[in-house]
Amino acid sequence: QCVWNIELGDHVPGFNIVKKFFDIEEGMTCQWDWVRITANGVEENYCGHPETRKRRNAEKKEKESGKQTPDQVNPINTGFPASKFITGGSAVIRMHSDNTAEYRGFEFDLVKISRWELIKFHVGVSYNKND
Repeated sequence: QCVWNIELGDHVPGFNIVKKFFDIEEGMTCQWDWVRITANGVEENYCGHPETRKRRNAEKKEKESGKQTPDQVNPINTGFPASKFITGGSAVIRMHSDNTAEYRGFEFDLVKISRWELIKFHVGVSYNKND
C-alpha cells in the first residue's frame, strides 16, 4: 500500500504521467489490485495489462482468497495509457494490492509540460467537445 503526493507547485501548468511499464492484477472493476490517480477532483482506478490480457483470460481461475475492494470509481481494467495528462501541478497516485498475486508492478515518469503544450491540449479538448 503506497501513496505518492505529487506537488510540483502552482506555477506548473500541467504534467504527464508517462508509463514505463504497467502490469497489475486485473479484475473487471479493479477490485483486488489497483493504481488510483486523483487529480482536480477526478479519480480513476487502473489495473491489468493490455499485452497479457488474452493470456490471463485463458488462464482465468476463481480467486479464492484476498480482500476485494468494493466497486471502484472509474475502473479501467485494460492497463494504463502510454501517457496521462494532468492539469495543474498536483496529483495523488495510490497503489493497493491484496497481496494474493504478484505481477511486475508499474513504473512512471513525471514530465512537466510547457504552457504551449497546455494550450494545445485544451484546444483539442474543446474541439472534441464541439463535434
